[in-house]
Amino acid sequence: MVSRVGSWLVHVSRGAFPDSRNHLILRTTGGRTGKTRQVPLIYIDDGDRYVVVASSGGFDLTPKWWFNLQANPEATIEIRGKTTRVRAEEVSPEERERLWPT
Repeated sequence: MVSRVGSWLVHVSRGAFPDSRNHLILRTTGGRTGKTRQVPLIYIDDGDRYVVVASSGGFDLTPKWWFNLQANPEATIEIRGKTTRVRAEEVSPEERERLWPT
């Protein structure tokens, strides 16, 4: 429920709520269901790439959206009301080491 409310707030406010300078809405295709799923995430810019971390708020669980991206890496992101098609890829261990402090 929190994800739906968070997604809705980011979407209807066109990224103005919460302080969403670094929030996006990730839309994936369910790996088993084929249904569109969406989740609000924090991201960082890395050149022309958007970087998100596959975590579950500190819990020792892999988020469902990560499994969806593994099944189908084609997705869309919405940032401040603008939707963009993306293709997800896992970063290398070297890239992760460079990006993690950010």
